[in-house]
Amino acid sequence: MFAGCDEKECAVILTQAEGFVLVAFMVVVLLLLGVLGGRLNALQRNLGPLSRVKAKIDLLLKQAGIKFDPYASVSFDMSAVSARETEWVD
Repeated sequence: MFAGCDEKECAVILTQAEGFVLVAFMVVVLLLLGVLGGRLNALQRNLGPLSRVKAKIDLLLKQAGIKFDPYASVSFDMSAVSARETEWVD
């Protein structure tokens, strides 16, 4: 491994302070992952009903024979950019 020592002599040994820092870092990472997971779950809960409402509105408009175009009064360039940026939402 290293010059002048064998495997047992060159083993990595953490001091008490290094071990504490490692454990504290792992706890912080787990807390951040928990907070992020909670926020994503809340977002998913809020988006579910919204997508159902959007589907119902689309169905009602289709049944009434109404053509809804949110980009009717917007120039082609702006509507293309907006459609491209919001494509993942639909």
